[in-house]
Amino acid sequence: TLQGLLRGEVHTVLTHPAGLLKWGLQRRHVEASMTTLSVGDIVSIDTFLAQLVDLGYEPVHAVEKPGEFAHRGSIVDIYQVQYDHPVRCDFFDDELDALRVFNVATQRSIKTLKTITLLPNQPLALPLKTRQTMAEQLRQTLSQQPLDQAGQARFEEGLQRFLEGQADETFVRYLALIGEVSSLPDYLENPLIVWINTPRIDAGVDRFNQEIKQWRQHQGPFGKLPFSFYDETWLKHPKPGLRLNPFDDQEAGVNHRWRM
Repeated sequence: TLQGLLRGEVHTVLTHPAGLLKWGLQRRHVEASMTTLSVGDIVSIDTFLAQLVDLGYEPVHAVEKPGEFAHRGSIVDIYQVQYDHPVRCDFFDDELDALRVFNVATQRSIKTLKTITLLPNQPLALPLKTRQTMAEQLRQTLSQQPLDQAGQARFEEGLQRFLEGQADETFVRYLALIGEVSSLPDYLENPLIVWINTPRIDAGVDRFNQEIKQWRQHQGPFGKLPFSFYDETWLKHPKPGLRLNPFDDQEAGVNHRWRM
């Protein structure tokens, strides 16, 4: 969804409160991780393979499932999770000579492509140098507000996985401490947000706030919430510039709409 918004392919998003507030990497990191390759491009195979690792793809002998890539001579196969079939990149020296979608079972080509867009295979996929820089910033930040022994152990374990490119989405909570997070509204320009079934949305927001408080009590520093709210999120108390325009449409089941 986020990549589709950045490419201008997605114009409507259906989600729930947790999805709207969910943290991910800063938008600039997501934009930088999206790479488009075209037939005829000059690309070092070694650089290309290193990029696939940074994007969270797993090297295997032969691709069988999404999230894998395989390298044999001048051929690199990539199986992206958002597609039904993998793509075979055929190189001639450092020139991308052909792109073919193929069937995993038969290895036969299905169709040819002119371009392919590589998307991250993991939510926190970043180049190694960027991960190392963020790790140093986190250590400096937490040295000023140290964790207890258990919290420090959890942080160190998560940090090691992050440096290895294997961190799960929960580590984004630490990245919030150094301002390296975004949420869905950061990808929207002047959006019209329509709330359907407002009581359920309010209940979802209450659960979200409770989860945040519990995490803070048991896990240590959390960083700022989206739009700098803590006790109440911007869903109930919108940030400056967010206008609430209530209207009643019983047939559509729509209760409110907000425009940023």
